[in-house]
Amino acid sequence: LEYFVLNSNGLTGTLHKEFEELKQLKMLYLQQNKLAGSIINTSNMREMEYLDLSENRFVGAVTENMLPWESLKEVKMSSNFITKFAVPTNTSNIHMQILDLSRNEIEQELSSSMTSLTNL
Repeated sequence: LEYFVLNSNGLTGTLHKEFEELKQLKMLYLQQNKLAGSIINTSNMREMEYLDLSENRFVGAVTENMLPWESLKEVKMSSNFITKFAVPTNTSNIHMQILDLSRNEIEQELSSSMTSLTNL
């Protein structure tokens, strides 16, 4: 499975740990649902290019070890309840072009590693 798109379907509940085993996934689009709980760890999805979890009810922190930074082009997590978003200190292999964290509850200063994402 490479593409998983279920936008605007009224999905509820949490994302199960089984999602973390979809290692060939390139695109995960689940925006505009009612999914809640913590954001899953996608770091094993080394092919992931597009991740959109916007307009759900995800809570908590996204740590620097939770995403496959080197393959990601777009990360959209707007309109959730994310409280922290951490970027690895070494950003030289990160080529992300879009990062949307608007309308969350992030209460942290921008780290120097966040500001060194030059392709945004």
